[in-house]
Amino acid sequence: MVALPYQLTKTLLCAINEIQGISGVDPQYLTNTTLNYKHGVSPDDIPSEPPKIAYFGIGINGFKNLNDQNLAAPFIPSAADMDLYEPIPFRVVPIDNDITVTERSNYRIRVLKTIGGAQYWCYYLKKLDIIDNKVKIMETDLTDGSEIELTTLDPNNLTPTPMNTSAEGVSESSKEISVALTANMTITGEEVVEAINVLYSGNLLKAKISEVGIYSGLDKSIVGSDGIGGTFNYTESILTQLCYHYTNLGNDFSDPSRIETIRLRINSASAFLL
Repeated sequence: MVALPYQLTKTLLCAINEIQGISGVDPQYLTNTTLNYKHGVSPDDIPSEPPKIAYFGIGINGFKNLNDQNLAAPFIPSAADMDLYEPIPFRVVPIDNDITVTERSNYRIRVLKTIGGAQYWCYYLKKLDIIDNKVKIMETDLTDGSEIELTTLDPNNLTPTPMNTSAEGVSESSKEISVALTANMTITGEEVVEAINVLYSGNLLKAKISEVGIYSGLDKSIVGSDGIGGTFNYTESILTQLCYHYTNLGNDFSDPSRIETIRLRINSASAFLL
């Protein structure tokens, strides 16, 4: 079997939220499965509406070396995963030099950490840039991979007819239809290097992003500490849970000038990077 250069797993938490959202049952909000619980950020806050996929995070432990000849393979995430293997924050700034209000609006899960005897504000998640203003119906040709967007579905399927099947009982079709939503994720070398400088004493060999997590949650205005005696209102994510865990062989972000925008497609079965 040939090892894939990436792995992607949809989590149990994602499945729970999806089924709760369409079934109308009383929601089961497992607060001890959230990043809020892990980091002590509004851990008991319950959303007033179902959480939505809205954020992403990055990590540096998505693969393992198989030998000393540069052969490596990504770890296969478990559906039970509730966070990345080794997440790193997008921003790590000294307690007395926090990011601006404008900058803060783009990040979530703000945590005060003591690192090397000094205190820092760490921002672990970043907002997804949702491109579509509605879900799209995509038809994929399975023979060549080409796609077209459908603007409607055939109402004749209100009275469907059976499809032909093979001798093995498998339906024969050359096309696949899925419901999808597209978003962008922007990662900068400046963000990664800032975190590596503080967390790993500037060891840029660590600046290889090999994990991406897609998270659900709900924005809420909360009162936060500035760490030096004051408070202020800011937007935080509550009931923040991992929905998809993606691992690969890693992309080097040791150059602070690097800016990478990755397109994400979330479809009715899973999510994948384009």
